[in-house]
Amino acid sequence: MTEQEEITEYQKCLEEALAKLCTAMGVEPETYDKDQSDFQNYIDCANDAAALIEKLKAMAASGFELASYASYSEIVGGITQNRSAIRTECDSVFQQRSEINEKLDGFFQ
Repeated sequence: MTEQEEITEYQKCLEEALAKLCTAMGVEPETYDKDQSDFQNYIDCANDAAALIEKLKAMAASGFELASYASYSEIVGGITQNRSAIRTECDSVFQQRSEINEKLDGFFQ
């Protein structure tokens, strides 16, 4: 592979990563098409994605805590309405947390 071909492959990879991050964040890639280097556009997008991940982690931690309280209440009979839905959603939170931790080796501590 020539140096130019390698540069082209790196650029393609970065553009694909930018597109995937933008899709996940719900923004258009053009949002990062600023009057600066392409590399800085990629960095800005990655920084925004990282900030959102941190917020999602905080929300997930709160959701896990809430699910833990709701699950305990359901188990000891403190829930009289919507027991089935509460059990299903609590189990879903616990399962998703476990799957993420397995894939990302302790993402949630």
